[in-house]
Amino acid sequence: MLPAPPGWEGALAEMPPLLSAMVRVQALGGMRPQDICRMRRGELSTRPDEPVPLPRTGRTVAAREVDGVLVWLYAPQAHKTDWAGKPRVIAFGPRAQVVLTGAGAGLKPGDVVFAPRRVLAQARRGNRFSGKLQDTYDRRRYGRLVERAIERTNAARRRRRGRSRGTGAVLEPEPTPAPYSNRGRGPTRPHHAAALLGHASGSVIDTYMK
Repeated sequence: MLPAPPGWEGALAEMPPLLSAMVRVQALGGMRPQDICRMRRGELSTRPDEPVPLPRTGRTVAAREVDGVLVWLYAPQAHKTDWAGKPRVIAFGPRAQVVLTGAGAGLKPGDVVFAPRRVLAQARRGNRFSGKLQDTYDRRRYGRLVERAIERTNAARRRRRGRSRGTGAVLEPEPTPAPYSNRGRGPTRPHHAAALLGHASGSVIDTYMK
């Protein structure tokens, strides 16, 4: 697992708990933004006896043990390459499971895990985006919420920097998609990022890093 950018915990602390959980799960699962935005409880298998459908295959997948460790599986019903008939399954290890256990508590199969209404309820404010509040975030709105948290963190750092020296680097906004693709810059890191994101070819990660 690649380390988070310096100060990233400060940005997470600026978010409502459910939005912070959303970002953590995306990073731990190496997920595309649309995958985390659309996640429904019924697409996530947390036990070997809890199968979930694998879209357009007529098959199911379920959580399984790997080397004695239980791995949860998430099979999104819609994803970036489903037009090509390629099923997608995302694995979650123990760290992501801890976050998802809290985020998904009490949800029904059709419920969106990271629903905007739940995030707004935690933040105790209404919808600040124009238009009707949707059941799920889209990439633009999700990315903007993350950017706002980073902006608040940077503003606090600049204020502290005015009072003392050596406060630390200011965070740069992580453009969606795929935060790990942007962390992968360097002579060897693109290979790490490609593995985390599940890309079969290194050329895909090059596109994200431009």
